[in-house]
Amino acid sequence: MKRNWLYTILPISAISNGLAVLIPLYILALKGDVFDVGVALTIFNLVGIPASLFWGDFTDRIKRNKLIIVVSIVGTIPILLILYFVAFIPSIEASYGVYSFIATAASPAINILIMKRNRSKSLPRYFSEYSVLSILGGFIALVPGILLDRQNISEYLIMLLILNVIALILALKLIEKDKAHRIKQAVAIKKSFSLLNALSTTPHILTGYALIERIRSAIKIKSVRRVYLLLLTMALFDAGLALFNTSYIPFLNDRGVDFAGIFVINIANYIGQLVVYTLFMYFTRRFNLAAYYEVSTLLRGASYFLAFVPFIFTSFLFFYTNVVAYLFSGIAYAMFNVASSVMMYNQINKLSRGHYIGIWFSILSLSTVVSSFFSGVLSQVFNYYLTFSIAIIIMLGSFIAFRNIRRSYSPASMTSVD
Repeated sequence: MKRNWLYTILPISAISNGLAVLIPLYILALKGDVFDVGVALTIFNLVGIPASLFWGDFTDRIKRNKLIIVVSIVGTIPILLILYFVAFIPSIEASYGVYSFIATAASPAINILIMKRNRSKSLPRYFSEYSVLSILGGFIALVPGILLDRQNISEYLIMLLILNVIALILALKLIEKDKAHRIKQAVAIKKSFSLLNALSTTPHILTGYALIERIRSAIKIKSVRRVYLLLLTMALFDAGLALFNTSYIPFLNDRGVDFAGIFVINIANYIGQLVVYTLFMYFTRRFNLAAYYEVSTLLRGASYFLAFVPFIFTSFLFFYTNVVAYLFSGIAYAMFNVASSVMMYNQINKLSRGHYIGIWFSILSLSTVVSSFFSGVLSQVFNYYLTFSIAIIIMLGSFIAFRNIRRSYSPASMTSVD
């Protein structure tokens, strides 16, 4: 399989990462507050749950990855136009939710293309190459943001529109047409994910005794139980991530960091990720994925502490300590992203991939929905320090939960890098 399709990731990632920073700043520029930002991110993540399920199954049914990626790119254009012409907080929040649904369409297809890599290349290295291009795409979006202020947000949206057109051209030229293929089913894990699918899609969550019995039956299978627990630890990590990140930009804004400075701090985060992904491209066989996961949770928690504690004692050098803190935060996230993603790829590699990738993403989205909402509420009603302290505790919880899984099961999929 040709690898040049990966260059399509550059503009796609630029749009995604640009909006991730722009949306909170856009809301703050319109006199919104941390609660409004929390609502926007909650809607974004909430929409991602059914979107992941829908697009995952749809990708499996039609088996046309290129078409789905192109549809996702084209569908982003009207959303950017709405953001350009309608400067109103509820419309921004709604538009970001629609963007979540459209952008999620490409995720299962892109992940399937990654899993269909040339077998001569290890999965962590190939995933790292993809991640490096994602980060470079982020740089493309964030570096111009250094010039951003409250008056020129519309110009930034025009840049994203141009990048969207470039993404469409690259997708049409570089992504190959799909070939028909069959994927072997694994019955035990398929039953598990079917249960998760039912829990995620049905409005009747409280279904009583029958549901309890189904869960008990599912977790009796050791391999299924391991998947459940691994997903739980990943969901905990994402919950802590969302709790912190939702309030972080409003926190910086409230402490006097201007829009340009906020972009600089986010660029530092991307530099940290870029370093790790680049190292993973060349030294994958020297590291244990499980150890990477554990270190990432501790380092991420420490970076959160560094980000807000200096301000409690003094505002001197606040901006620079946050640059350093978010640099280490990026390093930790990249370590987590490679370790957790490859472990999950190893779990679902022989399954109906689009469906299970959709389930995987929907579970992580569910954890971020709750955290994004409560982040805005906690920071608005109480203070940022309580929010960030809880985020650190959740990170430690993810570390403890994963260590217990590792001690109990020690599965090869938690150490293998192939």
